[in-house]
Amino acid sequence: MDLGRDQQATRAAMRAFLRAKLNDPDVEVGEISAPAGAGFVNETLFLDATSSHAGRLPLVLRIQPSAYSVAFEGAKFFASQCELMRILASETDVAVPAVRWYESDAALLGAPFVVTDRAAGMGQPDFPPYNTVGWLFDASPEDQARAWWATVETMARINTVDWRGLGLDFLLDPARGAAGLDQRFGFFDAAYAWASGSKPNPTIEAAREWLHAHRPADEPVVLSWGDARIGNLLFDDFGVSGVVDWEFASLGPPLQDLGWWWFVDRAMFGDLHTGDPGDPSGLPGFASRAETLDRWSRLTGFDTGNLDYYEAFAGYRLAMNSHRMGMLFIEMGVLPEDSRWPVFNSITQALAGLIGIDHPEPEQLPQLIGG
Repeated sequence: MDLGRDQQATRAAMRAFLRAKLNDPDVEVGEISAPAGAGFVNETLFLDATSSHAGRLPLVLRIQPSAYSVAFEGAKFFASQCELMRILASETDVAVPAVRWYESDAALLGAPFVVTDRAAGMGQPDFPPYNTVGWLFDASPEDQARAWWATVETMARINTVDWRGLGLDFLLDPARGAAGLDQRFGFFDAAYAWASGSKPNPTIEAAREWLHAHRPADEPVVLSWGDARIGNLLFDDFGVSGVVDWEFASLGPPLQDLGWWWFVDRAMFGDLHTGDPGDPSGLPGFASRAETLDRWSRLTGFDTGNLDYYEAFAGYRLAMNSHRMGMLFIEMGVLPEDSRWPVFNSITQALAGLIGIDHPEPEQLPQLIGG
């Protein structure tokens, strides 16, 4: 999200930064742009640099969130997210763009930032929905199937990395409880207190009670991508060429990513009123729910019997994000002070269906935000 950054000043600052890092006084930086569908978590910019030593350098600049952050403690965990990306890119076969430089000094751009390579391939923005228009919609069923299975294999690859061997224990949060669901609930309790502001959210509070009442027994702890969805992948010839947006990464139960994937599909494209898990929405090449779970389970070795629980857990998380976003929209003047959208929206409606509670008709966002 661009909050009014001076593009010329940013170009000048990055030109100086890259000249120093590449030891090349002839580095130039072209026009800076934001990727289509860029969200509200970090400020993300595309820049094209040219160097007499390295030639053309397509780069991505991500700037640590400041006041307008959707992610709880996003600034606190920005450095660790960058380190996670660096390790995954350099030491695993997960298709994470290479991290070139992390800069902790806020003097240059007003906040710490990271510069990564720009992965080849095409992204699929969330709006308009991919099941109505776009290259994935236009693809043959065979190519849609290739893309679908590539995403499942990518999730499985992430969920089975040797996080202990890679030294990813810096993602643990022992002050909030034991590794796994204890830590995740401790984190989200604090996140809800931060996100809700002056507007309590009865659906989130009911979901927390439901999740504690139905909590599975002890489960393994794995690496979770945190925002597993098609909009956070790049595809080259219908294979996954880039996995981006690691702001919500954590160590926790194995089904977090698959539950998030399915809940986001339901919330954006599915039947919100019934909470029916159904199959992926609308593209003829996508596999069924049963086929998808079977493939992920065979690739990871983990059981999928608790997926319904982790879909509700995903809804609980995403409802907090939408509540926080709504409060920011009120602060920015996009929504009126008395708006019900932070509390009653399509996300809380989908969550209510999963935990079996009533929900009023959700309020709609202005069209300028994307629906």
